[in-house]
Amino acid sequence: MHDKLKEGKLTGIVAYYQKEPVGFIEAFSLDIASKLGFIVSGINTGGLMITCLSVRTEVSGYGVGSELIRKLEKEAQKKNFKTLEILSFPDSHNWQPLSLYKKQGFKEVKNIGELTLLKKSI
Repeated sequence: MHDKLKEGKLTGIVAYYQKEPVGFIEAFSLDIASKLGFIVSGINTGGLMITCLSVRTEVSGYGVGSELIRKLEKEAQKKNFKTLEILSFPDSHNWQPLSLYKKQGFKEVKNIGELTLLKKSI
């Protein structure tokens, strides 16, 4: 993991509140995400796949997840990435919820069973 961070193929951000971690987001380049088994829209060097977004239950609903996505976008732009992708779940699962990413401007690429692959140009 440390090597992937140094190579710019992994990006991770942790959110804190009162010096306590309350959430995190991680994303791999699409080529790495594909090798890890994630469904991607296509292998290219210009995209990142969000592989995990987690927010502590007690701060859920306060915008922590949305802020983590926005910060990831900024970090990805600094590293010259052009797109973000996510394999989202129906909102009822409360894991990578579809509505959260749609609110952030992600667009549907394709449906895979109950999952939806979303993409956003940044």
